Amino acid sequence: MTVRAKIIILGAAVLSGLVTVGLTMAAVFVDLDSANQSASIVGAVVGLAGLVASLYGLHRTGDAQGGGTSVTASGARAVAIGGNAGTVVTGDGVTVPAAAPAPPAPGVPGGQGGAGAVNVQAQGDRSIAAGADIGTAVTGDGERR
Repeated sequence: MTVRAKIIILGAAVLSGLVTVGLTMAAVFVDLDSANQSASIVGAVVGLAGLVASLYGLHRTGDAQGGGTSVTASGARAVAIGGNAGTVVTGDGVTVPAAAPAPPAPGVPGGQGGAGAVNVQAQGDRSIAAGADIGTAVTGDGERR
C-alpha cells in the first residue's frame, strides 16, 4: 500500500470518528429529532461519497487493464497470449497427453496486480510468450515423452 493510500485511509478513519462523536453529542445534548436529521444528512453524503469512490476505482482499474495492453507475436509459429494458457505447442508431430494440465486460475494478466499495462511479445520462430502462466509449452518437433 502506498503512503498516499495510507494517509487517505487514516484521514477517512479520523473523520468518521469525529462525525460519530459529533452525532452522539448532538443526540445527548440537543434533541433527538435534530440528531436524527443530522444523521440522515451525514448518511446521504457518505453514501454519495462511497458511490463516487467506487466509480473512480472502477475507472482506474479499467485504465490499468485496458490502456496500452499489447500482445504481439512475430515469427513463424510464434504464440503470444495475454493471460493464462494450459498447453501451447508450436512443433510438428507432437503428441500431447490426454490429461494436459489445466490452466491456472484466472488472475490479472501479467501478474501486475492491476498496476499497469501488459506488454507480451513473442519474437522469433516458434517462440512462446504469455502474460501469466503456461501449463505446458512445447516448441520442438517429435513426440513428447
